[in-house]
Amino acid sequence: MINQDRLISAEELWKLSGNGRRCELVRGVIFDQDFEGRLHGLTTATIAFLVTAHVSRNDLGTVYAAGTGFITDRDPDTVIAPDVSFVSKDRLSLDDMDDGFLELAPDLVVEVVSQNDSASYMQDKIEMWLEAGARLVWIVYPELQSVVVYDSLDEAKVLHVGDDLEGIPVFEDFNIAVEEIFK
Repeated sequence: MINQDRLISAEELWKLSGNGRRCELVRGVIFDQDFEGRLHGLTTATIAFLVTAHVSRNDLGTVYAAGTGFITDRDPDTVIAPDVSFVSKDRLSLDDMDDGFLELAPDLVVEVVSQNDSASYMQDKIEMWLEAGARLVWIVYPELQSVVVYDSLDEAKVLHVGDDLEGIPVFEDFNIAVEEIFK
């Protein structure tokens, strides 16, 4: 968190983002984001590739890369950016094609956990995404080679190498071996 004297809006954050800062906005407060390491980047790219291949093959919608901001709350504003996200084509409008933050929660959110991410920070993000309307959240742990799947706050499913990762309820026919993420 940086020192600021007042809450700022998503629109003000957009203007600030042109200076190369990596940050998110939570309830009007700016939080700087750390740059990530090789393992995080490789894992994120692999997941983005696997999800994009499925989405493109089936003409399902749009996959967004890390750094794409989503406005999940207003007054005070929250703008957060997952590592990978997907929005179905029936939820995107022409307004969503303008540059700037998308004002909706993705159908699928993927967060890749790095060594800098605390358990409380990750839990806060899971809750923010699900409360904003994300239908499916994957929390990926590269060092443990595991994925925790949430489609609600009530229950989490932990998957390891040897398990299959499905995309239900977002993708009815997406199914990959967990180890494909960590090759």
